[in-house]
Amino acid sequence: MNDLAAIFTKNNLLILELIDKEELHLRDIADALNISPASVHNAVNIFKQHNLIIEVKKKNTHIIKPNPESALYPRIIDIIKAYRT
Repeated sequence: MNDLAAIFTKNNLLILELIDKEELHLRDIADALNISPASVHNAVNIFKQHNLIIEVKKKNTHIIKPNPESALYPRIIDIIKAYRT
């Protein structure tokens, strides 16, 4: 986990905050945040390495959602929410 700091970029935190509210496809995340799909894809790979998210295949799409078994994910969301208030 030597790349744990990679989670805490501005875009990555925005992505985590967004998927905390709703499960979305990679392109929907990119559109909602006005960032490239490649950036979202890179973030998703980082999140998967740390078990923060899971991908669920629905028909031909992959839906990104929080991993309910992650011990780290709720703590990160708490930090984001505390920062926003």
